[in-house]
Amino acid sequence: MARTDNKKMPEGIGSLFAGRAVVGLLRLFISYPTRDFYQRELVDLTGERLFLVQRGLARVVQAGLVEQTSRGNRVCYRANQSHPAFEDLKAVILSCSF
Repeated sequence: MARTDNKKMPEGIGSLFAGRAVVGLLRLFISYPTRDFYQRELVDLTGERLFLVQRGLARVVQAGLVEQTSRGNRVCYRANQSHPAFEDLKAVILSCSF
């Protein structure tokens, strides 16, 4: 899986989704909706700092777009495909060229 290059993201979409980290996270979760991700893995894939990824994860989990589950002493994150806005958000995220 290739690292997303959020540095080229248009400012408009970033401000809509509260920043580059949230957009990068949403792109990953929407592109791989059945895959579990760990925090450090998301840091590597998005290219964002740990704090920004943690803050972005808190936002998308609170919004119900991403589910958080514990596996032993680790926490993994996965897209919530049953969220009412999932398909609409998928269409928006995938139609934007970053």
